[in-house]
Amino acid sequence: MWFCKQIAIKPYQVGYLYVKNRFRRRLEPGVYYFWDWANEITVAYLLAQSQLCTVTNQEVLTKDAIALRFSYLIEYAVVDGERFLAHFDAF
Repeated sequence: MWFCKQIAIKPYQVGYLYVKNRFRRRLEPGVYYFWDWANEITVAYLLAQSQLCTVTNQEVLTKDAIALRFSYLIEYAVVDGERFLAHFDAF
C-alpha cells in the first residue's frame, strides 16, 4: 500500500499520535495502520516502565571541612505523557 503508514508500538512503550503537529490520541502497544497521503503523521514514543539513573561521585563538604562522597540511584517514570510532551521536544 503506497500511502498507508504502519506504526508499531512495543509492549514497553506508549505512543502519542500527532497529525499536522497536533496531538490526536494515545496509542497503546500494538500495530496500527493509518492513511497518510501528505506524510503529516508523526508518533512520539515514551517508555511505560520506570527507569533507573545513576548519579556517581557527588562530593559534599561538611561544616568542619570533611569531604563526603555519595553515589545514588534515582528511579523515575513518566506518568503523564501528554504533559511531558507539551513541555519537552520529543522530536
